[in-house]
Amino acid sequence: MLNQKTKFSLEKMASNIPQSLIFYGEKGVDFSSAISYLYGNECKILNVLPQKNGSGNFLLSVDQIRDLYNIVNKKRKSNQVIAIYNAELMTKQAQNTFLKIFEEPPTYTYILLLCNDLNKIIDTIKSRAQLLRINKLNNVESAEVVDKKNKTDNTKSQQILFIANGLPDFIEELSKDKKLFEKHSNIIHDAKIFLQGTAKDKIVLINSKYKDSRENAEQLMKYIIKMLRIIIKNAPSIDYISFMDRAIETEEKLESNCNVRLSMLYFVVEWL
Repeated sequence: MLNQKTKFSLEKMASNIPQSLIFYGEKGVDFSSAISYLYGNECKILNVLPQKNGSGNFLLSVDQIRDLYNIVNKKRKSNQVIAIYNAELMTKQAQNTFLKIFEEPPTYTYILLLCNDLNKIIDTIKSRAQLLRINKLNNVESAEVVDKKNKTDNTKSQQILFIANGLPDFIEELSKDKKLFEKHSNIIHDAKIFLQGTAKDKIVLINSKYKDSRENAEQLMKYIIKMLRIIIKNAPSIDYISFMDRAIETEEKLESNCNVRLSMLYFVVEWL
């Protein structure tokens, strides 16, 4: 499902679709629906996906881009869309090679980059493309999607609305995957302990559940920050604003690969 503002932007673009285009938005926005909405059934879609390298990391390599160059330059008589998913995972060398394709796409060929982090795309690529943000759903749109997926469980629906935060692909995953839903529900429960519990409660949680998982620690901080924003909006206080600043600083430490346990303990100690 697409946000109404995104639909309007796509409708305006449909009359003159650029050959070089970048869709960007948070992980979990509905890129697939945006592609269908813009190109319809008139174009053949060739999806290019990251591949796992020898180190176990997913990336778009220079070899993939070179292979793509050969595909793109084959003569065509009908429209084709080259949709490159997770374009931010292109290596710098791959991005520089990709410029040859992106600068002057052949006739009947549309190049579309899909990315969750526009900052990781080099400026020379961004300057040659039209950019379109794929927005998250608003609260009403999110509720419509959630209600269709969870017609009988209102409590779960409200929890999914909070967790998914307007991301339709994430709503879909949470509705289908019980383990994923339970994982996030448990992290939210822990976030409430960080807001309301004692220092001992928080330290026990850090040592038992979060010190060895950067991913879970980062998710915990995101939920704490989201809850604090709601609290501050409804009842502003210097203490909670200070707590918010500390939470954001801790989130930044975790994202900068600082030690997980020390970052979390720093957060707790500074709040005492």
